Amino acid sequence: ALDDETSNASAATPFPIGTFSADPGDVPPTVVNTVPDDGDAFVAVDADIVIEFSEDVTVTGSWFEITCVASLGHTAVASGGPQSFTLVPDVVFANDEECTVTVVASQVADVDDTPNNMEDDHVWSFTTTPLATDATIYDIQYTTDPSGDSPYVGQLVKTQGIVTAVYYDGDRVWIQDGAGEWNGLYLYQPDPAPAVGDLIEVTGMIEEYNSLTELNAGAVTVLSSGNALPDISVVGTLDANQEQWESVLVRVENVTVTNEDLGNGEWEVDDGSGPVVVDDMGSYGYVPALDDELDYVQGPLNYSYDAFKIEPRDDNDIMLA
Repeated sequence: ALDDETSNASAATPFPIGTFSADPGDVPPTVVNTVPDDGDAFVAVDADIVIEFSEDVTVTGSWFEITCVASLGHTAVASGGPQSFTLVPDVVFANDEECTVTVVASQVADVDDTPNNMEDDHVWSFTTTPLATDATIYDIQYTTDPSGDSPYVGQLVKTQGIVTAVYYDGDRVWIQDGAGEWNGLYLYQPDPAPAVGDLIEVTGMIEEYNSLTELNAGAVTVLSSGNALPDISVVGTLDANQEQWESVLVRVENVTVTNEDLGNGEWEVDDGSGPVVVDDMGSYGYVPALDDELDYVQGPLNYSYDAFKIEPRDDNDIMLA
């Protein structure tokens, strides 16, 4: 309140109702965003660098520095402004190296009535993508570890295979390199999404997701299309619960539906050796009924929630007796 009074109610000249803050004055510019950001990994070796300031600025002279462990110093062409700038390095980075970018405070000033330079240099680092290891699907999948984990977990790999199944508009894909054990691999969100019958080369990180070996967010190159699929491996229902068949196209024959509803769209079949789960990731019209007899059920062998599961792709993968 004004007039030395303690409240608006008794003041001859009260404050207007509202919220007020002191004028912070003219503050110097700062870097508010960078791409890549500090600590980013797997940055492409041909990546551009984007720098965004808190306000419009002018930049002069050598206002940035780019230094890398292996490829050393980099010059770059700067474009954009006055608030967001893009740096295009003149030479690509090396694989698997740390690079540090410095915005030099003394060379960056705002453009208001009283220009202010940045108070401090802005420094950040990122790491470029490592070179991918060439590996066959068999190499990636084969293991003697009781956990079933791939020996390539945490590594960037490049591999090839023929697409055997595509689900969820290409978000979930299975590929295979020949028939038989250890020759199938699951791809999660490959880009671009391939089609069944494509022979592809794919590069990405090998991960274990709930004990399913997957190549995550792989970069796909289609080498050819319309290829014949690998032969389907005929296995017993009990044997289908084994690690070597993970992600391989398998078929179980002369089976009976022993549980028509395990929940979540899953059901169970048995050829007398022991049951295996069948899932509904694909699109098929068959509705399982207890004691139905089926000539066969086939599809890539998935693993989730502690169970191996056959994933029929469509109605052709389920045949009533």
